[in-house]
Amino acid sequence: MSQVTARRWWMLALLYMAGLFALSSVPDDPGKPGIGTYFPRPSIQNALHVPAYALLSYLMWRGLRGPKGRAATFAGRNAAVLAAVLATAYGVTDEVHQMFVVGRTASVTDALANAVGAFAVAAWALLRARRAPGPPTLP
Repeated sequence: MSQVTARRWWMLALLYMAGLFALSSVPDDPGKPGIGTYFPRPSIQNALHVPAYALLSYLMWRGLRGPKGRAATFAGRNAAVLAAVLATAYGVTDEVHQMFVVGRTASVTDALANAVGAFAVAAWALLRARRAPGPPTLP
């Protein structure tokens, strides 16, 4: 993977993070339309954290991993786990950010759902690399 390609994945990840930040900035004031208007049940909101942070972890993993055939490098072996840690950390900071938004709160349940989504991608990437014939390379 070239440096240009890695930069593109990071740009996508940063844009996606900005979108997540924008969504978490929508107030939930009972008197005005807010996030509750679009996702009325908290269970739906909680369920969406898993795929949302799985996608963020995937975008970061694609930006972090080394070139094909260089799985022996730090980036090749640990990119998936590092991406999951970074996505989870971003999820925690996003939950803290929500404490300052009208009608929103920080939720440990949401932070855990973020981590589940992020680490699911790491597990998938590591299993996929393990199945590859020959020297381990990440796609």
